[in-house]
Amino acid sequence: MKSLLFVPASREDRFKKAFSTKASSIIFDLEDTVNEAGKSKARENIERFARDNKDEKFFVRINSFESSSHKDDLKLLDSIKPSLKGIMLPKADNKDEIESLEYKVLALIESALAVYSLESLIRARNLLALSIGLLDLSLDLSLEEGCGKDFILDSIKVKMVVLSKAFNLAKPINGVYARFDDKTGFKKECDKVRSMGFGGALCIHPMQVEIVNDTYLRGAKELAWAKEIVRLAELHDNSVFSFEGAMIDLPVILRAKALLGEL
Repeated sequence: MKSLLFVPASREDRFKKAFSTKASSIIFDLEDTVNEAGKSKARENIERFARDNKDEKFFVRINSFESSSHKDDLKLLDSIKPSLKGIMLPKADNKDEIESLEYKVLALIESALAVYSLESLIRARNLLALSIGLLDLSLDLSLEEGCGKDFILDSIKVKMVVLSKAFNLAKPINGVYARFDDKTGFKKECDKVRSMGFGGALCIHPMQVEIVNDTYLRGAKELAWAKEIVRLAELHDNSVFSFEGAMIDLPVILRAKALLGEL
């Protein structure tokens, strides 16, 4: 999972267009982008699309357990099971709630309680990956714009990466970058979180999809380096050797093999 594109479930006219992008996955959103009056119609839109497009698979962001719409969302999920890759659960802060769902779950970390509970959440048997709701989390933590806010959010991201790796979970997915017309800023953010160990990003506009995909596309130079390291490692029987002025030991060799294994 690299680029996950949100589509408001109230905007049926955008459904097929979303699948024509190169997004890794589509997420039909029943939560923040749909007002309360429009949620019933939005569910109907998803159900109709699933019925008429049986080959298309997607995620659905349902409403949280606290929402009055949650139970109706679950009824929808039961009717479209063959079309589901899984669901995105907002305000995920309780392991038992995650495990009560009969689907693979992308858990959105959006509160102080969720951060505190990460070591419990990560053990949920049906957890697919973690993601971070940057706007809601910033609000819940009363963060203000500045380097302090960035430090706190980055610290939480580090914890997500470490726990995901420790429990053999897929790499976490970065949250929404709200300024979708700021391509330079979004690219910088994608480069940063990739270097931190994140596996992709949530997108709110099709133009963001290409940027995410390009970020996670291994360049020719990087792949050539990995192939040469693996070749030389075989010649040296995986012992330490030097290459281009750098010491190459087992961790570097394993990194090169991992890069080639991502193809």
